[in-house]
Amino acid sequence: MDLIDFQSFADGSYKYLLVYQDQGCKFPWLEALTAKTAAAVAWQLVRIFSVLGPPSILHTDNGREFARQANLQGKAVPLNDEFLDEVVGEIAQLWPECKLVHGRARHSPSQGGVERLNQTVQKRLSAWCVQNSSTKWSVGCKVVQWGIATDFSHAVKAVPYQLVFGQEARCAASSCSHIHVVIPHPLLAFGRPDIYRELTVDD
Repeated sequence: MDLIDFQSFADGSYKYLLVYQDQGCKFPWLEALTAKTAAAVAWQLVRIFSVLGPPSILHTDNGREFARQANLQGKAVPLNDEFLDEVVGEIAQLWPECKLVHGRARHSPSQGGVERLNQTVQKRLSAWCVQNSSTKWSVGCKVVQWGIATDFSHAVKAVPYQLVFGQEARCAASSCSHIHVVIPHPLLAFGRPDIYRELTVDD
């Protein structure tokens, strides 16, 4: 788990991007946040865990600086032990049966994977914004998530989406890249009525 600070590229009230990846299947999950509070992070993690299942250990990259990879360049947010303790505590309150602890990604392959994911996310998100002439990275992050999830992963020698859901994706990642915004109904399903009225979809 990592947080990327996009305050310099704020999308309305959205200023941070939560980057999560299940290390077992390499499935990514990206969520725009309005604040970097433990409560906000914990709620999004509970939503993720309700689909992918909770991990035994919640790893963090501890805010390592990102190399310059894209025009939409965020900053790593340091996540200290106190903050992670708060996150784990908030999760325990929301989901008492969910037992986990936090730790650091010391294993070099895992560490390298976290860094590569952050770089990939920022490059693809920047490309989405340029291609669609949009600054709505809070929407674009979901398209980027889909693209990474449906790409072949050399780390697990499979497609993460297929590992999680046991079937091929019904929509190619390439087709999603041409969507200027997300289709209205999913926006409402994602709890995003704030942008439902503002955005349109190309025919």
